[in-house]
Amino acid sequence: MAYEQQKKIREKDVNHSTPLVALTAHSLASERKNLLNSGFNDYLAKPLSEEQLIQTLSKWTSFKENKQTKKYIKTAKNSNLIENGAAKEIVDFNPILDWDECLKLSGGKPKLALKMVQGLIEEAALILPIIESTSDYNLLLEPIHKLHGLCKYVGAHDLLHALDNAETELKVNTGNWNQVSNKLINTIQALLKFQIENPDWVEIVN
Repeated sequence: MAYEQQKKIREKDVNHSTPLVALTAHSLASERKNLLNSGFNDYLAKPLSEEQLIQTLSKWTSFKENKQTKKYIKTAKNSNLIENGAAKEIVDFNPILDWDECLKLSGGKPKLALKMVQGLIEEAALILPIIESTSDYNLLLEPIHKLHGLCKYVGAHDLLHALDNAETELKVNTGNWNQVSNKLINTIQALLKFQIENPDWVEIVN
């Protein structure tokens, strides 16, 4: 998809020299090389921090960091990360979710953090049957890449590790898919079990 969009953008004369930066959930050296060779000027890996964004904007545009952007970053870093203790307590019941990391990735916004976790759970529920029913790499790569991207913005370390291994296996094919997929299925099931045991957790901060 990214390669197709890059080509469409480059088709317009006004965009021939426009800097294009790819945002990727996976950081294989070969993939980074392919992005640059295909016409992207740069790439950023998820999760993307404010500092990385400002640095990249400064590199490729006339954007300059000023007092306002510095104030924004400082405010985000110093936000009250524990605005709702009840929500933290519920999320902490599940060992595969790091609530402090969820808050950090959401810029210290509990509602946004919970929304991101909810989105990850919903997407994982949709993808699980696909992983369980097929070993076709072509059918698996897109949904796993999508879930991998979502997971980059949630503090689900076990799932992130399992997705990283899964996407790598789908791209380089070392013949270990059964082992990799079993680990991924188990971590997704743990996340879904959390939702079943705590069905009303999203309402805590509403």
